[in-house]
Amino acid sequence: MQQLFAYAKEAGIRIKFGSKKSDAIDAFIANNISPEDIAVGHARTFSPIKKQEEDHSEVFDESLKVFVKMNRSNNLFEFDGYRFSKEHPYVIMNKGVARNLVSKYEGFSFVDAQEVKGFYS
Repeated sequence: MQQLFAYAKEAGIRIKFGSKKSDAIDAFIANNISPEDIAVGHARTFSPIKKQEEDHSEVFDESLKVFVKMNRSNNLFEFDGYRFSKEHPYVIMNKGVARNLVSKYEGFSFVDAQEVKGFYS
């Protein structure tokens, strides 16, 4: 949730303290930032990315954000400053860190924003 608040602040979106994640995601949608954009990392810039046919640099940008789910039975798991718990098994994190986590430890997977929104709805 802290990451969503940080992204919201960066994007100039106001979210009330104590809001649920689904409310935060709805605030992004209301500001024309889709959950899919957040999931694939476009949340970093908070503006529609104008795709150029020959520019594929964002595919290799390790600072893009992705959603990761903890599928393990741990009550708590921390990795590189990110915290997963049974109550909050989804975390949005840098793509490079996420790739490292998923390759190092079993029980973690990449997920899309629809799954995250469905969980917190």
